[in-house]
Parts: sequence; C-alpha cells; structure tokens
Amino acid sequence: MTDIADAAVRAEAEAAAPYPIPRESKLDPPPALGRWRARRPLHRIKLWDGREAWAIVGYEEVREVLKNHETFVSSPLAPGYPTLGEADAATKKSLLLTMIDPPLHTQHRGAVLREFTVKAIESLRPDAEAIVDDLIDAMAAMDPPVDLIKVLGAAVPARFTCRLLGVPYSDAEFFQERLTVRFSPNSPAASVYGAEDGLRSYFAELVEDRLTEPRDDLSSRLVSDHVRTGQISPEEAATILHVLLIGGFDTTKQMIALGTLTLMEHPDQLARLKADPSGWRNAVEELLRYITLIQSERRACTADTVVGGQQIRAGEGVLVLLNSANRDASVFDSADSLDLERNAVRHLAFGSGIHQCLGQAVARMLLQLTYPRLFDRFERLRLAVPFDALSFRESSSLFGVDELPVEW
Repeated sequence: MTDIADAAVRAEAEAAAPYPIPRESKLDPPPALGRWRARRPLHRIKLWDGREAWAIVGYEEVREVLKNHETFVSSPLAPGYPTLGEADAATKKSLLLTMIDPPLHTQHRGAVLREFTVKAIESLRPDAEAIVDDLIDAMAAMDPPVDLIKVLGAAVPARFTCRLLGVPYSDAEFFQERLTVRFSPNSPAASVYGAEDGLRSYFAELVEDRLTEPRDDLSSRLVSDHVRTGQISPEEAATILHVLLIGGFDTTKQMIALGTLTLMEHPDQLARLKADPSGWRNAVEELLRYITLIQSERRACTADTVVGGQQIRAGEGVLVLLNSANRDASVFDSADSLDLERNAVRHLAFGSGIHQCLGQAVARMLLQLTYPRLFDRFERLRLAVPFDALSFRESSSLFGVDELPVEW
C-alpha cells in the first residue's frame, strides 16, 4: 500500500494542472492554491498554448525566486518564458522595464529612481488631492448609477500621470483609451500592437519636444540629465516614460475599484474606518495584500537550480503566484480573512527584488486619498447591480473587474 501511495503522490506531483484556475469566490484566489501550498511550494501547470511551467505558491519560495534575478530572468525573449494568452504574448515585443534584466534594467530604473522616492511623491500630494477632489466633485454632479472605473478608477491615475510627466490633463483620455485596449485580456493581438504603437509614438514626440523646450517636470529632467548627457538614447527615454504610464495605470485603476468593492462588502470594518480615519493607511496595506491585483509574475529559468526542494531546469518557465503568497497562513494569521487592522507590511503585492514596483509610493498615496474621500462624500455608496452580475478578469496576470456600477 505504501508503494502505491508513493506512486500516486509522484504521479500527482508530475501532473500539470491547467492554468489559470477559475475562482470560486471572486474576491479570493482559487482555493486550489491553498491546497497546493499545503502539499508543497511548487506545482506543474499547463498554460494556454500547451506549454508547461512551474507555479511557485509558497511565500518564502516566491521571495526567493523574485530576489534571484540572475537565475530567474524577466526577459520575454528568454527560452521558456511563459505567457497567459494571445494578448499577453503580443506585449512581449515591448521589452518594458519589468521585462528587462541588468545591466539595462539598472540603467533605465536608475534614470527615474529619484522621482519616485517617498519624499518626491509626497511633495505632489496637494496636486493629487486636487485631482481626486475634482473627479469626486464631477462624479457627484452625475446621475447615478455610474461606472466607478470610468469616472474615478481610471481617471485618477491617468490625470496624476499627466501631472507627473508634465503633459496636459486633456491627454488623460488618450491614455485611458489606449491602455484599456492594452490591458484587456480579450484584445486581439493586432489591437494590442496598435495601442502600443500609439503610446510609443506619443512618448517619442514628448521626448523630442522636451529636447527643444525643457520644462520643470519628470520628462524634462529625464531628457536633460540622461539624454543630453548621452547616458541613454531618445528612444530609451521614450520607452522609460511609456513604462511609467503602463506600470501605474491599470493597477491603480483596478485597485481603486476592487478596494472600493471590498470595503462595500465589509460594511462593519468600513464603519470603523469612518469612525477612526487614522486607520486608512494601515487599511490600504491590508487591501493590497487581500486583493493582490498582480496575480503572477513571469520568469524564465536560466540555470538548473533547486527551489523549495524541487529542481527547476534551465529553459523552464516559472509563474510566481503573488496572490498565493499573500494568502500563506504561515506568514499571515487567518490569511483568507480581511482584517483592516492587520499589520500587513510584509505583503508582496508590489513584488520583491530588483523589479519591486517603482511607483509603489504613488499607488499608496492615491489610494490613501481616494478611499476616504469617496466614502466621506458618498455615505450611502453601494453597488447598483447584484454582485453576481459583475464581470471579473481572472485569466490575466492582473486581476480586475470590467465595470463597477455604483449608486448613492
């Protein structure tokens, strides 16, 4: 019986489970991930194109892989690099900041790193407050129901990015249109390429403009300090600006929407926050952990290595499941429960290692401003449709909801 049981365990370990796995409760990762973690920290999975890869599900193992950027590379051109669908595969040619490795990654990230320190971003808090207040005022003037994603979720990061880059707020609509196409998991490859090309042309023109007419903004400082000195090319500067837009747009948009939805689904905890607004900063960290928008990060293994007792061979793809790591009960007590008073600072919602989210200070600030202002202004904010009528995005690396109709 022991031999039979051992053989069954080995067979189960070698079998590749189809990925992505459907969610059962829409605000929670698939329960299968919890069962996987209880057995072992790595599992074989089968992707949309028939290829197999490793899924890393344990918290410590996720951190280990993300910090080992030499063995686990981010370049989509590396053998074995996994993708999650046709639209995802179409973005491989972008080679954005999250898709490049040192030394180029170090150079590009370093060119704008000082712009994203906590001190630098906090200096823009008054501008961010004005943006959020203006958008909430505009929302209050509308007849409900409204789509919170359109009127607030997308508009906040688009306008703040305009402020950060030093371009007119009127360009925010252009950003929203192109990025909606780019991030939709159902977009045909041709549409993704078109959206990318439109953004690429926009930033190429912006760099050219800043070369002739510099201003006091991030774009101008990037051009003056790094392009004029010959450290990077105009094309590289345009790519960096492109990355800054992409990196913060859809994540913040969806976090505003899903954070609002989660708070509406937990009215008792929301009421305590309203009674004691000092808890909002802590609540934002717990919402980031609980929701974990970036469900997975992709890597390709370049050398035979062992993680969590399992050998991974060179040329094999790896999916690092952040949503699983953030629900690891060995790190977070009652990990599947939302506790807005929890100290969740160890969460991996922003990743880890050299690719840890550059704009995390921006995301935190915008969320800390948007949630309390929204619920203070609309005390009776609620869903305008049944929860089951919402359409969620589950199959891409970025979890989200297509629309969030609300009324008050």
